[in-house]
Amino acid sequence: MAKIHILNAVQGGYSGLVHFNTPAGPNSAGVSWKDAGLAAGLLGGESPIAAEAAAVLAGDLVEIGVTFRCAATNAVLEEVANKEIADWIAKALVQLKWYGYSTGTVS
Repeated sequence: MAKIHILNAVQGGYSGLVHFNTPAGPNSAGVSWKDAGLAAGLLGGESPIAAEAAAVLAGDLVEIGVTFRCAATNAVLEEVANKEIADWIAKALVQLKWYGYSTGTVS
């Protein structure tokens, strides 16, 4: 699967998609990042890239839309993509850290 897809030119850059594997393991509540991400709406959805569509829909692959406002060289695109991935993961780790936690009983 491709990490970077350039879709089309936009004013000042290129519209594209970045793909990476959903983080493995559980969050602090013991819920897998995949299950938490799907339930919270951060994962899943329809991908315009047919080769990745099933993995994106299943939550196995993260797909984020990116506008690349840079020169379209492999090194620069990789640098931008890696920053976008790191930003997405950092945000998701905070947002989903305790997703699914519950305690106590209703009486």
